[in-house]
Amino acid sequence: GKLMESALSVPLSAVSAEIQPTPSANNTVYNVAIPYPVSEFQYVNVSIRAVNSAGKSEFATLPWKNQYGMNNSLHGMLATPYVTPELLTKFYGLGDMPSIPNGLSQAVAEFGEQWYSPVDLATFYKRFELPVSQVTVVGNNDGPQSGGEATLDIQYITGVAPGVDTTFWSVTPGAAAPDQAFLFEWASQVNAASNPPLLTSISYGLGEVQYVQSGFGPTYISRTNVEFLKLCSRGSGILVAAGDAGASNDGHGSNTCSVMPDFPSSSPWVTTVSASFISNAAPARPGQNAGEVAVSIPNGVFWTTGGGFSSEPSCEQPWYQQDAVATYLSRGDGTFPPNSMFNSTLRAYPDVSAIGHNLMCEWAGTLVSIDGTSASSPIFAGILTRLNAARLNAGKSQLGFANPLLYSLAASNPSVFYDITIGDNKCAGFTCCEYGYACEKGFDAVSGLGSVGDFALLEKLVVSMA
Repeated sequence: GKLMESALSVPLSAVSAEIQPTPSANNTVYNVAIPYPVSEFQYVNVSIRAVNSAGKSEFATLPWKNQYGMNNSLHGMLATPYVTPELLTKFYGLGDMPSIPNGLSQAVAEFGEQWYSPVDLATFYKRFELPVSQVTVVGNNDGPQSGGEATLDIQYITGVAPGVDTTFWSVTPGAAAPDQAFLFEWASQVNAASNPPLLTSISYGLGEVQYVQSGFGPTYISRTNVEFLKLCSRGSGILVAAGDAGASNDGHGSNTCSVMPDFPSSSPWVTTVSASFISNAAPARPGQNAGEVAVSIPNGVFWTTGGGFSSEPSCEQPWYQQDAVATYLSRGDGTFPPNSMFNSTLRAYPDVSAIGHNLMCEWAGTLVSIDGTSASSPIFAGILTRLNAARLNAGKSQLGFANPLLYSLAASNPSVFYDITIGDNKCAGFTCCEYGYACEKGFDAVSGLGSVGDFALLEKLVVSMA
C-alpha cells in the first residue's frame, strides 16, 4: 500500500503521486514518477507526507528544516540531465581512453560491509558499452547484498577510466577495536602491499570530533595521516569525498549548525573532491549548453557538498595550497563563519570538484540515480587514472600524490580548471544554517580549484613534466 505520497507544485498545475518502495538488497529505494512533463533545468517544488492505515501526516516541504529564512531563496528541486559515463566523457572533454599500459591500476576502498554486485557491474558495462575492467577483491564481498555506496564507487571509477585493473579493497568490521575496520587499518593494509594501487578513491569519513566520541581515540587522525603520508611517498594517491552535509555536517554526525570539518577530507595528504551538478545558471563549458554549480539546497538539490577548514592540529595547512588559501581569505569578505568557528591557518578543503548529482547506476538489477560526493571522488580518480595512463605510455612515472601539481597548474595555467563560482555550503542534509563558505573566483572552501577545464591542455602539461 501507500507508504508516502508527494504533492508537486509545478507551473499551472498541482499534482500528486504515489511513491512505491523498491527493495534493493539491504536498502529500500523510493521512486516517484511525476505525472507532469518536466523540462530540463525546470524547478519543481516537492512536499511529502507519510500515509498508512492510521491516516496521513501533514505535508512537509523539502528541504523540511529550513532556518534563517532560507525559504526566501529556494527555487525548488531542479530537473537536471541524467549523468552517465558517456556524458561525463563528453562534458569534461576527456576524449578516448588512452591505451592501457602495463602497471596501470586504480582502487576503491570500502567499509561497513558495503559490497558490490559483479552481475550489476557487468550489466552496467553492457548498458553503457564500456570495456570490461578486471576487478580484484581484497577482503570480503557479498554481491547479493550489494550497497549503493560500493556500487557507485566501482561503477564510476571504472566508467570514467574503463578497462583498467581495479581493486575493490574491502575492510570488514570485526570484534576488535574500531580502528581495525576503518581508515587506519585500510592505509596500513595498503602500505603493507608490495604493489599498491596507483590511486584509491575513498567515499567515507566522519566529523573530526567524532573520532574521539566514537572510540577511535585522540591520536587516530594523526596516526592515520602518517599512514597516508607513507602512501604518498610510495607514489600511491588517495582521493576522498568532501562529504554530503555542507560545512556543518548537520545530519551526518552533527545536529547543530556549528561548522564541523570532516576527516579524511581534511587530511593534507589526500585530494579532496567536492560535488557539482550541471546547471544552465553557470557559464557554459566549451561545446556545452550548461556549466557547473556547487551542489546545494538553494541551487536546487536536496543536499549540500562539504568543505571548510580543519580543526585538527595534525592537519596543518600544506605548502602547496598556502598561496591559494591566502588569496581566498583576502577575497571572500563576508563569506566565512565567525573567526571563532574555524581556524584559517589549518588545512582547507576541498581541492577539486566533479559532478555528484543524478549518476545512473545499475543496482540490484535496476537502473537508479545516486547522488553524493561519493560519486565525485571516483569520477575525479578516473580522470587522474587517465593522466597516469598518458604518463606511463610516455615512459614517465605515475602522478602519485597530485595536489602539489594541481595547485601549481591552477596558478600557472588556470584554464585547466573550470572555476565554479556559484553556490555555498551553508546548508546540509535538508537543513540550512547561518554559516558556511561560499564559492569565489579561484580557490574556495566549497569547490576547491574547480572541476576539470581544458583536459587536453591538462594532459599535455602533465605528460610534459619530468
